[in-house]
Amino acid sequence: MTEIGIVTVSERGQIVLPKKTRQRLGVEKGTKLIVFENDGSITLTKAENLIKPKGLSEGMETFAASLPTLAKDWNYKGDDAWDDL
Repeated sequence: MTEIGIVTVSERGQIVLPKKTRQRLGVEKGTKLIVFENDGSITLTKAENLIKPKGLSEGMETFAASLPTLAKDWNYKGDDAWDDL
C-alpha cells in the first residue's frame, strides 16, 4: 500500500482525495467508492472493482461488500468457548 498524503476530515465528515491519486485511479465526480473499516483502518475501494456476477441485486452487492466485516464477526474466538460444553 502506498501512502500518498494526509487528508483532513471536514466538519461534515468529508475528505478530498489527492489529485494525483484521483487521476491515477480514475476517480472522478460520481465515482462510487465502498468504505471498509477494519481494526481502526479505513480503506476505500472503487465499487466497479468488485466482482459483480450477472443478476446480482443491489442488496446482494451491499452484502458482498460487507463480507470482510462479517467474517470478522463470524470468526469471533469467544464462540469457541461453547465447543467443550
